[in-house]
Amino acid sequence: MSVPDIWKKSALIDVEASGLMKGSFPVEVGWLVDDVFGHLIIDPSKHWDTSRWDVDAEAMHGLSLQTLTMKGLHPVRVAARLNQSFKGKKVFSDSPEADSDWLAELHRAADVKRDYEIESVGRLLGFLGVEAHRAYEIFDTVQESMPSRGRALVGVRYLKAVVDYAILEVRGNAL
Repeated sequence: MSVPDIWKKSALIDVEASGLMKGSFPVEVGWLVDDVFGHLIIDPSKHWDTSRWDVDAEAMHGLSLQTLTMKGLHPVRVAARLNQSFKGKKVFSDSPEADSDWLAELHRAADVKRDYEIESVGRLLGFLGVEAHRAYEIFDTVQESMPSRGRALVGVRYLKAVVDYAILEVRGNAL
């Protein structure tokens, strides 16, 4: 399978959450499918224990509970959109365990079966022909020129830059 074929069947995702502790919940999802970026803010008000809010997580993603309540979408709408967006795609994340847990929580709250699985973006780089030791170097190189943390869309743009760099390198055109 060629690089374009693999990439056509792939999607990237990043999830921001209320915190890293038990009981945390998803607050924003960003993704890239077919070279189109998307992101949605999630309203937690009726679905999760908002007393589990972590101010350190808020400082990282910049989303307050008030913003989520005012601008966030119901988990049903977010879960349905993700299922629709990822149909027939392999979905990759730089934190597949945590993102998978938060998305499982989203789909549970929505009572919508999750129709996609999440794998490590490192695995995608392997499919592209990048060896593991080189993948770490690519992540570091890209991180020097752009942020990797903050809002979910920032995280997905970072992952896209990592994949783009890897593709250029595999083709022999890396910067």
